[in-house]
Amino acid sequence: MKNIKIFIGITFTILLLLGCGAPTDTTWKPQTEAELMKIWRLADIKFEKNEDLPEMDLMAEAMSKAVLEEGFMMCIFPNGVGSEFHGKDYKTFKWKLIDDNRNLVFKYPNTSDTIQLMGYEERKNKGYLTAKYGSLGTFEFINAKEMLQTPKNDPFHPNNNKWRIKPESQEDTLALKKRLVNHVQHYAYLLKASMDRDEQVVSFEFSQGIIKIYRGGIGVVRPKQISDLWKNSFYNEAQAIDAYDLFRGYLGGNTYKGASSGSWVKDDYEILLSIYKKIMEDINGTK
Repeated sequence: MKNIKIFIGITFTILLLLGCGAPTDTTWKPQTEAELMKIWRLADIKFEKNEDLPEMDLMAEAMSKAVLEEGFMMCIFPNGVGSEFHGKDYKTFKWKLIDDNRNLVFKYPNTSDTIQLMGYEERKNKGYLTAKYGSLGTFEFINAKEMLQTPKNDPFHPNNNKWRIKPESQEDTLALKKRLVNHVQHYAYLLKASMDRDEQVVSFEFSQGIIKIYRGGIGVVRPKQISDLWKNSFYNEAQAIDAYDLFRGYLGGNTYKGASSGSWVKDDYEILLSIYKKIMEDINGTK
């Protein structure tokens, strides 16, 4: 929730009389932590009306629309770890239930936030979690994905997104290779998770890196198509291009193709495994 608070708070400073952590009456609470261990996507925001400043209602609606269009995903994993994605922003957090399971605390490296759990219901075979964020408003999350049998294999688990964390200083070639191999790992798990969940569509919405997915082949995006997400994950743009060039080298050209099994998702997953193995062997000096 940290990114939403920052994003909206700039405009709604006058509305943010936050009372984070204060319990409220509610008829629902999770009986176990496992009920929250899912991939949640923000589906709706309902701001509190301000009768003294009616003109702010329209601004609130505009800001809500902007947040939803950028996309916000909250991933709650076992062992009190989690990750959140808001547009190009990425954060990891520790989480725990407090106040008789009625409030959920997020602990970030330098701060913390609390949301009040208000309700849960099933609609059209999808779960919807309602939570209140201080006095700002009510947030509705849809259960976008169920937890995998092996949570660490989820593409959005913190272990598979280390490539997104911007370093504080320039990195050497070995560090760039480790960042690159984690990026490949993330993409491989995107495809594997899609197969494990029997999904009809593979979404790369929160994964705009340098890997280009073909049906039966893995390539690299053109230099002009390198995303800001990729560039901002490195110390500077020059290092982002260095890692891009490393990946092209491991491909041995612009495209890496494999055998055809009839399922492009399976084929591309196995190609990524081959690329992952090649990079790891190079990192470990066993190639």
